[in-house]
Amino acid sequence: PYIISFTIRRDGCLPDGTKLNDAIEYIDNNVYLPFLIPLAIAQFALAITALIHVLRHPRYRFGNKVMWVLVVLFIQFIGPALYFALGRGEE
Repeated sequence: PYIISFTIRRDGCLPDGTKLNDAIEYIDNNVYLPFLIPLAIAQFALAITALIHVLRHPRYRFGNKVMWVLVVLFIQFIGPALYFALGRGEE
């Protein structure tokens, strides 16, 4: 999902001697990991919060407890958001 231009020597290394695969792996680890870790924590927290709410409340706008547990657990991000937007019943 990103475009990077490299100058590559005939032996397949960058001008500083780094192998191309090592450079790409370094970029992947330093670009994606700092973004993915907080995203994973947020998703986990949202799913746990929604799951606790599903298990503690007996009324839903539509569907039943089993359906909402499956939606919350197996449809990441969208499942908990759907539950809080559409499934949560009156308090």
